[in-house]
Amino acid sequence: MEAEVKSGEKFVPGCTPLVSPENFHLYHNKVLMGHNTIQTIKHDQIKGFINHNVLNFMMTTVETFCRYTYLTFQHLMRKSSLISVTNESERSRFNNLRRVIEIDKNKL
Repeated sequence: MEAEVKSGEKFVPGCTPLVSPENFHLYHNKVLMGHNTIQTIKHDQIKGFINHNVLNFMMTTVETFCRYTYLTFQHLMRKSSLISVTNESERSRFNNLRRVIEIDKNKL
């Protein structure tokens, strides 16, 4: 995922991206979100995916829900830092966290 964030492209690890550049945008927001809502938009079709019973997801195309979720995400992104492609200094904070985790794992 780190390579995808750096390049701004989704691809299978070890493979060359097959789609147009900058199709993947990752934002960092300091607000802790207590859910795993996912929204996809492809062509004119919008879908919402909601975590259900830990390992499952429910999917909906209900327009009012998807529109509300879209507007919520847009608001959240405006208040967040884009860390894909640009903002390498912000991405480096995650590398520091990775080192802290490795140090703690080695203590076990």
